[in-house]
Amino acid sequence: MALGVCLSHKAGDTSSLGLFLNNWAALTREDNDGILRPELDLTSVFPPRDVTSYVHTSTGSPPQKVINKRFVFDARNVAALKAKSSNELYVEYPTRVEAVSALIWRCAMKFVRMRTSGAMANIKNREPSEIALLEKKKLMTILMEELTDDTVRNMAIGAVFNDFGGKINSVDFHRTEDLLITTSEDDSVRLYDIANATLLKTTYHKKHGADRICFTHHPSSVICSSVYNLDSTGESLRYLSMYDNRCLRYFKGHKDRVISLCMSPINDSFMSGSIDHSIRIWDLR
Repeated sequence: MALGVCLSHKAGDTSSLGLFLNNWAALTREDNDGILRPELDLTSVFPPRDVTSYVHTSTGSPPQKVINKRFVFDARNVAALKAKSSNELYVEYPTRVEAVSALIWRCAMKFVRMRTSGAMANIKNREPSEIALLEKKKLMTILMEELTDDTVRNMAIGAVFNDFGGKINSVDFHRTEDLLITTSEDDSVRLYDIANATLLKTTYHKKHGADRICFTHHPSSVICSSVYNLDSTGESLRYLSMYDNRCLRYFKGHKDRVISLCMSPINDSFMSGSIDHSIRIWDLR
């Protein structure tokens, strides 16, 4: 026997529905230990921002100018936005609230990425001690608690890529751009635009193969590990340009397959780990 449940987003969200169904099932089974208590302290996950700078106090300081903006979406624009947001694999018929909320969220995320990109551009001129302090402040600002069941229940599929049906060896997301890079069992490297869910470019590497991969700081350059000819050439790692499909440099040293790659967030060095029981640090320059 199967039961289906449908709930309007006006009555509750995914987390509330999941909590209700789990508790209902636990009560039916007379399982008192399985009853979950709702977590109402969301400030621990999303701490409130300090807005005291926007409030005028009687300390003798001059009054501050606060600007409020109101955005009005007419029916025709909302209908066009709903049609553009429709996706038969995810939400085929989005509501007005879902379509407008998705637009606002996308604009907010784009603004955050622009600020992060500008910070990375200015970090090269700073001293190492300043960089360490900035990284610590950044981590303290965005620090969140570990993922809970309530947080995971609110996650949903953002995009589906169906251009390839084989085995994926490795994936990596760019730190600032909306890009995804993958390697596959057919020795291919594929570059995707995750904002529009489109395939941008595919390259094939039959001589060396394509195993593990990661982005460098440049969105068109990647580091890829080899699968074949490791004993004869020793070319276990390659620095590739996706822009013109060229190998910019080989990195020799590992005697067996590389199973882990990690790019440094602050300079042009990266780390690799291999099943030959060695870990190496490289410099792209």
